[in-house]
Amino acid sequence: DGKKADSKTVTAGSDGRWTYTFSGLKEYNGDKKIAYTVSEEAVDGYTAAYDGMNIVNRHVPEPEKISVSGEKTWDDGNNQDGIRPAQITVDLLADGKKADSRTVTAGSDGRWTYTFSGLDEYKGEKTAIRRLPIPSVRKRWPAIPRNITE
Repeated sequence: DGKKADSKTVTAGSDGRWTYTFSGLKEYNGDKKIAYTVSEEAVDGYTAAYDGMNIVNRHVPEPEKISVSGEKTWDDGNNQDGIRPAQITVDLLADGKKADSRTVTAGSDGRWTYTFSGLDEYKGEKTAIRRLPIPSVRKRWPAIPRNITE
């Protein structure tokens, strides 16, 4: 009937097992057989699964937090054609989906670096897929001056 029939505080025995017994419970409520079940109050860091009268607690750790850093390298003869953009956008993908973006510019040292912080290292039991695609920079070729002499 959904009402609490009894309650126990359970601790580990000398054998390391967490056992409990409920005894002296009524089998019937009037002419209706009582179907007993167990439940427990939530335990931080664990999820509970029930197998009959047994409770299985699975530890679910907080995901490790990581940072992903990178650097954009330009192979353009130190911007010899003067077409390098002032900034680029770097997208972080997790499991193939855009999770975050950074606008990247040259630092005072001339390096184009970026960092994504506070990322979950795992999603479920799998390592999160992390890729850092850089959207293509449209190439703009300057007009080539031509001197036409006849």
